[in-house]
Amino acid sequence: MIDKIISAADRGLVFVAGIAILVMLIVTTVSVIGRYLFNAPIPDDVVINELLVVVLVFLPLAYVQRTKQHVYVTLVTDRFSLQKQLFFETFGNFVGLVVFSLISYATFLDFHQAYSVLAFNEGPLELPEYPSRFAVFFGVSAMTLRLAFDVVIGIRRIANGGSLPPSIGEL
Repeated sequence: MIDKIISAADRGLVFVAGIAILVMLIVTTVSVIGRYLFNAPIPDDVVINELLVVVLVFLPLAYVQRTKQHVYVTLVTDRFSLQKQLFFETFGNFVGLVVFSLISYATFLDFHQAYSVLAFNEGPLELPEYPSRFAVFFGVSAMTLRLAFDVVIGIRRIANGGSLPPSIGEL
């Protein structure tokens, strides 16, 4: 049950990142057309795209972890038994959980500080910074949650001798 909810949230964040790409393409296209045909580009088009890149990069982190598409270096562990490989994968997920927990806390503080002073980007539109900082916090927090879930699954798999526990959906 929890796996389905977390997986749906992961897919939702990827969908939002996809919308960010679409908005970036539209902003860039309209700005280029406006610049060359009407001598009037979209104001702060570069800043808008910079803010959207943050959404594009950080929101899909948990989905990439779920699908195991992050870069893995398995030069040594490929020679280990499946049980040892599972142990090292779970250990790596635990280390990632600790690191991403710290990063989540730091990004929350950064978001909170930007929101409390209503930080903005200089330019004609004076776009606020805190939505993109919240996206960083939210994406990193989703990754932290995914890593915590993967650690629990890894521990359960180690306890079951390497196989998936039958009640995996009941987590």
